Amino acid sequence: MKPRARALLAGGALLGIFAFVLLRWILVPYRIRGASMEPTLRGSLDIVLVSRHAYSGSAPRRFDVVAIRRSPDHESVKRVVGLPGETVEIRDGKLWINGSAAELPAVLAREPLVSKGAFGRGKVELASGEVFVLGDAGYLSEDSRAWGPVPLTDLEGQIVWRVSPLSRWGKVE
Repeated sequence: MKPRARALLAGGALLGIFAFVLLRWILVPYRIRGASMEPTLRGSLDIVLVSRHAYSGSAPRRFDVVAIRRSPDHESVKRVVGLPGETVEIRDGKLWINGSAAELPAVLAREPLVSKGAFGRGKVELASGEVFVLGDAGYLSEDSRAWGPVPLTDLEGQIVWRVSPLSRWGKVE
């Protein structure tokens, strides 16, 4: 085999290994299921990339969209609204953090928040290792209002990029 062909083959193999490692352990593809995150993410249509190392050295930020694994059979995607150590409450159609009304991103502010579920009807105090999550489609979503706080250890990572369909390609916010 000629040196140039050998170099191309070696380069292709390295690129393949890099792509495998990237898509297996760093940026993992994930298909959205259900309508709880609409209009941000569309169930059975959108495929996103989950950054598994987004929270390796830091906690999530308010309004990050995250992948959650609550059990081997239960994965979901939600938006972080309450951070470790905070008190969260849904009252009068608004999100209250530590007694003050939170300024919501447009996707959550388009309709009043529904205070459904056992944990959505009163104040919830988050421990140092917990977050409170909501779906963008509040009426449809099963989230922390039903499950309660989510341990940080259940976060698979941050949803960072929509890769499919191509017409919706881009950063997820």
